[in-house]
Amino acid sequence: MTSVTPTSPNGHGTPPPSGPDNPSPTAELTALAARLCRLADHVDDLDTRGNGLADAIADQVLPRLAEHAAQIRQLLDTGTTIGDGSHDWAAMDADRASVEWDTLARWIEQTLVPWFEITRDQLPDCWALHRPAVIELAWLHRAHQAAHQPGAAPHLPAEWHTRWKPAALRAIRDAVPRRGARVCGPGQHLASEADRVRRHPMGGPPPGASVEPTSVPAEQLAERRHWQPFYDEARVTDLQLRRGIKSI
Repeated sequence: MTSVTPTSPNGHGTPPPSGPDNPSPTAELTALAARLCRLADHVDDLDTRGNGLADAIADQVLPRLAEHAAQIRQLLDTGTTIGDGSHDWAAMDADRASVEWDTLARWIEQTLVPWFEITRDQLPDCWALHRPAVIELAWLHRAHQAAHQPGAAPHLPAEWHTRWKPAALRAIRDAVPRRGARVCGPGQHLASEADRVRRHPMGGPPPGASVEPTSVPAEQLAERRHWQPFYDEARVTDLQLRRGIKSI
């Protein structure tokens, strides 16, 4: 019986030798095993990163989302919704404006001035007679309320104090004339040079007037007694105007 020699792919009777172009089965298995090991390492690395990402989401993102959700619920519960126009001074009727005037004045008197030591130079006595100043104080008041709501983010009061309060006070300073033909100052609203001379002919208070020797008026706290007359005038004029427009 004649034996048959296996035929190789190259047509010869013996298999071709192993080499770069014809690796042996053992070499192929070794290379494949190495590739599988590398893939397994990549999978483990991705799994580790995924766990880290999940932990970060659980530790950082979800609490912040819950915090913002609580703030939104608080705003909805108090009726302070974005864009409802309820605090738009230009759009208020007289009844609403009457409430807002009183609320704003009470906040200035009880919170803004005593707690933040706002002076008459920072908040001129006649602020209420300058609409831009009123608007600045109104939004500053609302921002203060939002920053101090229960559940508000801890950074909001700091942002109000370091960012919004200085910005509003700068805007108020720009809205109230301090130089020119008619200026505003302690106890004065758009006073001319002649008015100022008549008020203090010799550059000082009239004889017999009470004087605080160590206190410059502009450095005094902006207490309600200083701005009350101007506030009363502005409030009455504003409400009359709104009622007049509404009746047309």
